[in-house]
Amino acid sequence: MKDEELVKLRNEFLIKVGIGILVVILFSLMVILVSGPRRTNSIQKKINNKETFVMLYTDNSCDTCKDIKKRLKEDGIEYSELNGSKVYETTDILTGLGLDRDKVIAPSIFYIVDGELYSYLIEVKDVQTYNSFISTYFKE
Repeated sequence: MKDEELVKLRNEFLIKVGIGILVVILFSLMVILVSGPRRTNSIQKKINNKETFVMLYTDNSCDTCKDIKKRLKEDGIEYSELNGSKVYETTDILTGLGLDRDKVIAPSIFYIVDGELYSYLIEVKDVQTYNSFISTYFKE
C-alpha cells in the first residue's frame, strides 16, 4: 500500500471515530436532560405557594372533559388543568395531594385550599352532580 492510501484510510477511520464519539456525547446529554430534575409546573407552584384554586383533571381522549371546561367557563370559575396524559407530572401532583392516580378518572374537579386538597368530585358524570358540587363551594 502506498503512503497516500494509508493516510486516506487513517483519516477516514479518525473521522468515523470522531463521529461515534460525538454521537455518544449527544446521546449522553439527551439522557441527562430527560432524566434530570423536572421543572415545576404551574399547578405544583400553586400548591407550593399554598394557593386556593380549582384544578380540573382531564385526558386527551375525554369528550366529557370539553363539556366540563365549557361549564366551568360559563359558571365563571377559573381552573388550572392537569392533563392525565402527562403521566409523571400528573402522578407527582396527585400523590402529593394524597390521591392514587389510578383511581382518578377524567374529568374530575379538585378544590385546593391553601395548597391542600379540600374537596373533590371524581369523574363528573352528570349535570346534577356537577351543579351540587359547584353550588356547595362556589355559589353564594
